[in-house]
Amino acid sequence: MFPGESSPRGAFELYLPYGPVQAAINDELRQLYIVLAAGLTLFYASMFPVALVADRWRRRLVREAENTALANLAVLERLNKLKSEFLTRISHQFRTALVGIEGFSELIRDSEDLDIDKVKAFAGDIYEDAERLDRAFSDMLELDRMEAGQSRLELAPIELNRLIEDAVGEMRRADPGRAVALALDPALRTVPADRDKISQLLSILVGNAMKYSPAGSELAVRSELESDHVTVTVKDRGPGMPADFDNGLFVGYRRNAVGSGNGVDPGTGFGLPIARQIVEMHGGRIWFDSRPGEGSEFHFTVPLNVTPSRRMRAVVRP
Repeated sequence: MFPGESSPRGAFELYLPYGPVQAAINDELRQLYIVLAAGLTLFYASMFPVALVADRWRRRLVREAENTALANLAVLERLNKLKSEFLTRISHQFRTALVGIEGFSELIRDSEDLDIDKVKAFAGDIYEDAERLDRAFSDMLELDRMEAGQSRLELAPIELNRLIEDAVGEMRRADPGRAVALALDPALRTVPADRDKISQLLSILVGNAMKYSPAGSELAVRSELESDHVTVTVKDRGPGMPADFDNGLFVGYRRNAVGSGNGVDPGTGFGLPIARQIVEMHGGRIWFDSRPGEGSEFHFTVPLNVTPSRRMRAVVRP
């Protein structure tokens, strides 16, 4: 279309060479591929340490899971062993007592020439066996209450040295010929504790020391006041514990191999587990040192400021 005219006169086309355009496109694509390749390389390079660390963590978690499973299996095996030992021990205690009760009762029932003295003697034996059964039941129930956190402390200031003297005096009345070396710290006044349970604890430890020591041997009991607690030690002159006899003695339901081999009645087997519960309820700890043939030392502590255990209910009295 030319100026002054309203109709077109013709048409024309413009052609550009395609080669330079294709070259430009190819160049842009190459740059894009290079950028993508560099980006992917950097991405994989940065992810490799992460993957390596993640694999290490995975292997570590697998090992920990395996170790935990093995530890849980060991605990279950130990609990099963303790259960078996408990059943064996308690059944032995019950069976021994029941055999005595049944045997003496049968003699009284079937004998036709018993005089009153024999009847009284048999009745005394039956009573002792029944008392043993009652003591075993009581200890078992008390230990169960303590382990379940259902036992109750009545905390009050007590004269620990006086309770130690009372426990030793009771032992001397049972065995007048027994010598006891007392070494009580004069600086020790009062400690906050449950009088009845501490007395029971001392009776268990002093009674065991007397039971497993040879007749006429000297026992030793001492108290020592330290900065924040009192330590009480009871030393016997018995055969001591075997080298492989660890603090599982305080767990419960374990037969005391030392006493059973000396003709000593090991009792119900709940004494030391009950002692441990009493000490731990007061926030202290209990342990023993022993050498075979040289006797054993049992130690326990009572804090001067008792922090009641979460599992115990405490009543504080002035």
